[in-house]
Amino acid sequence: MGQRAKRTTTVTADLGELKTPWQAWCQDQGVTPSHALRNALRQAMDRRATRAPAPKLRVTPKRERATARIELNLTPSELAALKKMAGHEGYVPTKWLVAMVRTKLTGQPQVGQPELETLARSNQQLLALGRNL
Repeated sequence: MGQRAKRTTTVTADLGELKTPWQAWCQDQGVTPSHALRNALRQAMDRRATRAPAPKLRVTPKRERATARIELNLTPSELAALKKMAGHEGYVPTKWLVAMVRTKLTGQPQVGQPELETLARSNQQLLALGRNL
């Protein structure tokens, strides 16, 4: 039989007590341990690398009516987490997603209902202070 050439791209690591949870995590994610490790290494190296500037985004600063639609498929647990997070931040899930997208595209924060209420209370307090001066 012919002798196989030794692979030069293989890394061996002793995971110790991390092996079982690592394998379980990979199975939950639907990826092989090798694939997951390659992705983790790519992400770690990408953070260190000089990144190319983000492409120029063409988002108009003027008010537009939101008419374009997109469909998003989530797992039931993702949807439950989305609803919980959106509610916690004073949004319905759809508006929370829109706010996240707009924040990413424009670099400007989107203000939710709790922030608006806090701002209104703060403005009332400042007005009261101004009257008492």
